[in-house]
Order: sequence, then C-alpha cells, then structure tokens
Amino acid sequence: MSEETPSADRDRARRDAAALRESDERFRLQAAEVLENVSDAFYAVDGQWRFTYVNRNAERIWGIRRERLLGRNLWEAFPASMGSELHGEMLRAAAERRAAHVEIRSAALGGAWLSVNVYPSGDGLAVYFRDVTERREAEEQRYWLLRQAQSRAAELAAVMESIPDALFIGNAALVTLANAPALDLLGCGSLEELNGDLQGFVGRARIRDATTGGTLPPDRWPFDHALEGGGHRVRELVVRHARLDRDVLLRCATSPARLNNEIIGAVSLNTDIRRSRDRFLVRGLLNAHEEERRAVAYELHDGLTQYVMAAHAHLEAFRALRQEAAAPPEAADADADVERELGRGLECLRRAVQESRRLVSGLRALALDDLGLAGALELLLAEEKARAGWREAEFVHNAAGRRFDALLETAAYRVAQEALTNARKHARTERVRLVLVAGADEGTGKPDLTLEVRDWGRGFRPEEKAGEYSHLGLPGMAERVGLLGGAYRLRSAPGQGTLVRAVFPVAAPGLPAETEATEAVDETMDDKGVTKSDGGEEDGGVGGG
Repeated sequence: MSEETPSADRDRARRDAAALRESDERFRLQAAEVLENVSDAFYAVDGQWRFTYVNRNAERIWGIRRERLLGRNLWEAFPASMGSELHGEMLRAAAERRAAHVEIRSAALGGAWLSVNVYPSGDGLAVYFRDVTERREAEEQRYWLLRQAQSRAAELAAVMESIPDALFIGNAALVTLANAPALDLLGCGSLEELNGDLQGFVGRARIRDATTGGTLPPDRWPFDHALEGGGHRVRELVVRHARLDRDVLLRCATSPARLNNEIIGAVSLNTDIRRSRDRFLVRGLLNAHEEERRAVAYELHDGLTQYVMAAHAHLEAFRALRQEAAAPPEAADADADVERELGRGLECLRRAVQESRRLVSGLRALALDDLGLAGALELLLAEEKARAGWREAEFVHNAAGRRFDALLETAAYRVAQEALTNARKHARTERVRLVLVAGADEGTGKPDLTLEVRDWGRGFRPEEKAGEYSHLGLPGMAERVGLLGGAYRLRSAPGQGTLVRAVFPVAAPGLPAETEATEAVDETMDDKGVTKSDGGEEDGGVGGG
C-alpha cells in the first residue's frame, strides 16, 4: 500500500474545505430562500442583539429596508419596544436558551396585533412574527357577541321567570327554554328532565280542547300549529296540573319563530284563565239575568197581559149583553151574542193559562219536579219538535222513573234545553236525537250520566265560537258541566251537524235503581233496556213507567 505525501494530504484537505464551504454556502442560500418565501416575517440577531438577517416580509411589515437594519442593534432600531412584554420574553429566552411565544399590540405599527415566536439560534435568537390583527379583532368581536348573547339570554331568562304564565320556547323535539310555571305545570324539576321524557310529561298532563272536549295527542302541544307553518293561534285547553293534581283552564297562544323566513321553533304562552273567565261568566250571567227579566217583561206585556185584557173586555161585553137580554124582543139575538163573547173570553183565558205556564217553565222546569229528568226531557223534546217542525226527533234513554240529585237534573236539563234551542234556531235540520244514559266510567267504574244532543244540520266551526262570553250559550253549557265535575265535548263542522255530549258524575245511586247502566252510547243504540220515543210518544222502557 502506497503512502501519501504531505503535499497530497494538504491538497485533499483544501478540497474538503472548499467542498464544505460550498455546501455551507448552498445550505445558506437554500435557507435564505426558504426564509424569504415563508409567510411569516423573520429576523435573526446575534448575542449582541445586532441584526444578522431580515426577510422581505419583515421589511414589508416594518416598512424599513433590511440594509438599514443589518448590523444594527435591535433595541436601538426599535426603542419603543424597550420595557414591553416582548422585550422581557426575548431577554428571558436569550438568558435561559428557551423558546417563547407572545401576542402583543404594536404601537409602532399603529396598534396592529403581532404573534411572535422566539427560538435560541447560535449565540443569538431567531424570531418569527406575523400580523394577526384580523384574527384578534374577529376573536374580540366573537367574544363581545358572546357576552352580548349571554347578557340577552340572562335578560330573557329573567323576563321569563317574571312571567306568571307557563312559557315554552322550542320545537317538536326539544324545549330550549321553559320558565318555572311551565315546569311546575308538567311536574318537572328541570329543563333537562323535561327534555329527557318530553312526550311522557305532556302525555301525563292529559291535554283537552276546552271548546270541543277532544283529547290532544302528546305531540300536538304546545307547539303543533306554529311548527306546521301556521301563524299566531289562540285556543283554550284543559290541562291536568301535575303539582296541584287538578284541571286548569289555559288560554294557549302559539307563534312560530322564524329566521330568514324559515321556521326554527315556536313560542307557547299558556295563561290560566279560570279567574278571568269566571269574571266574564259572572258578567255574562248578570247580563243574561237582565236580558231574561226584560224578556219576561215583554212576554208578559205582549202575551199574557194581552190575553187577560182581551178576556176582560169580552167578559165586560158578556155582562152588558146579559143586561140587554132582559128585554124579551131582543132575547134570541142577545143569547147568540152572549155565547160568542163568553166563548171568546174563555178562549183568551185558556191562552193566558198556557202562556203563563210557558213563562214559568222558562224560569223553572217544573216538569223536573213532577216527571223526573227523563220525563222532563221527553216533554221538552216534544215541545221543541212542535215549535221547530222537525221531521224526526228521537229520545233514547234508560232512566225512566229514575231520580238524580236536583243540581244534576237541573244542569242536564238546561244543557239539553240550550242544545235543542240552538238546533232549532241555527241548525236548519230535519232530524234531532236526544240521548240520556245512566252508566259507569270505563276507567274508574264510578256511576255517571251521559247526555247527548245531536242534529244533522249545517254545523259550524267551534273554534270560531271560543271565547264568546257575551251570551251564555256554548260557554254556559261547558261551565254547567264543569261545575259539577263533569266532562263536556262539542263536535261540529260545516255541513256535518253538531254533537253536544256531557258526562256528569253521579254522587249517589239514582232512585229507584231499576236497572244497570248500559256500557256505552253510540249512534245505533239498540232497544235492550233502553226507552226510545219520538217527539214524546213513549214506547215503554227501563222500569216500566
């Protein structure tokens, strides 16, 4: 193996050194190219804080050419940074040889926000920074928007809790807000508990339409109409209050919540209107009382009084004719006149008696005292049929000869009277059916009494009559039933007739209890234990009669 000469070693060492310098130069050039093309601004300082490198982005942000900075002391070039947070972080990074990160607002750059990363490099530091003003401003805007939203949410929550009515905000799947009265109504301890079993809580509340008496499915309250694209809607509902364990009458107002013309939820405000409705009803009762007194006065003046006055005149004429009849020549003609005047006077008195009975019956159903509920209803139906000219008026019942509590009999009679009067005045029907069945509640087995009045007339929309308290018509029937703890239902639609159904609890067995009650009432009731009559013609029935 040949030995190399010292000259050859020196030549190789020079070549190696040259190659290393060339490699270092290529790396430096490549690194410089990388640093020139990075999106961040970059500069480097040595151990004496002199600039050793500044890239083009740093030039752009500072607005200073790099030739004016290279070799110059950093703190002399930017004296305003002395004592700043960045100054302290860079001193610590240089002393402890560790990386640092800080975001600062630069006074020198007009208050722009800079994100600065500092790294130890050789005996100095390498610094990357970028302008993050837009991001910081966006973050600040989001922060203040969030604070504003939280403040508004707190204000909304305070407003909701100050409302004494049950307020729900949400959609079909989730209640996003509910105040304490709303949670109390459904027996929930929290909004989370409510949403955990929303349909269950609503289902147990047993929601019923106060006008028609129909039960609402759990998914139809409290937002149903609003979420389906409907506008503002108000209706009256009966809800079983979970905490109080009693029915409450609510006026439910729902409205859709829209964003960019799209429904994103709904608001439901449920007001307990029992007291306000009672005030309306009391006012209506007073008005009805005055109207009734006025009607009785007119009836007495135009009916009974006229008949009595006419009878008085005819009887006066009768007396005068009797006196004239004493003269024999006129005796034959006078006898005929006497008989005519006497007949007319008696006819007027007969009509006066009938009119007085009609007026008294309007004030108090005396037939209830004499005939009981079934008999009084049969007589009522016959009278209404005669007045209305109905072709068919059927009475189906199983309560012949059976007596109930006086208040129950009166309430049932008045409900039937009102329903039949409405059918006569408004239904334009040829057919009416009245049903009275003593039975038992399917759920509890407790005795009850069911009254139904149905016509096949023109019908109407019940929701259009809701809240009309100026006359005690439909609301009056519902109140009579409700005051006795019963259930009232009204079903009607244009062209489909009207059904009024009232179910009264029976506190004690009727007297006499001749039969057991039938299990149900439907349109095709058979005559097994049931009395059927048409316009007062009795066919025989339960217990004879």
